[in-house]
Amino acid sequence: MQKKNWELANPSSIERPQHIRSEFHVENPKYTSINQKIDEKIKVGRLREGLAEDTSDVKETHEKVPSITYINSPTVATKRLLEQSRKEDMLQQLNQYESKVGKMPDAKARLEEREGAFLRKTYKADENAGRTKGKIDAARKEADVDNLTKKYGTVIIGIHGQELPKFEE
Repeated sequence: MQKKNWELANPSSIERPQHIRSEFHVENPKYTSINQKIDEKIKVGRLREGLAEDTSDVKETHEKVPSITYINSPTVATKRLLEQSRKEDMLQQLNQYESKVGKMPDAKARLEEREGAFLRKTYKADENAGRTKGKIDAARKEADVDNLTKKYGTVIIGIHGQELPKFEE
């Protein structure tokens, strides 16, 4: 109290700066930490997909507690029948898997199929489409052979049906 009275009676020559609030200051923010925002985003995403807000351990919900109580009419009466039914189930599963072997294309086959479809659709009208180096070289050789046979293929034959002698001979 005395300090306030003294300061009122004796004003300072140096003025103290007033506290300036930031323009981004919020009085009551919705989130006080980034973790709250992340948790809410996760909950909203789970609800959007039709799941519960919080995760739960699947094993705990479906786990049966073993007991030693007597069951009057069990689904499988003997151990041998249990093993036999398990074996039949396993064989049925293996047959299903075996029927699918080789029918599912791998990544390389899927990529080649997409590229082939692209080439068929985009280059169908273009005659130069899909040309490889081998095809280009074969076409060039064929054109060269035709050109050279036109230029040098004709043999000048003389009066007697033989080639005329060259001046060097």
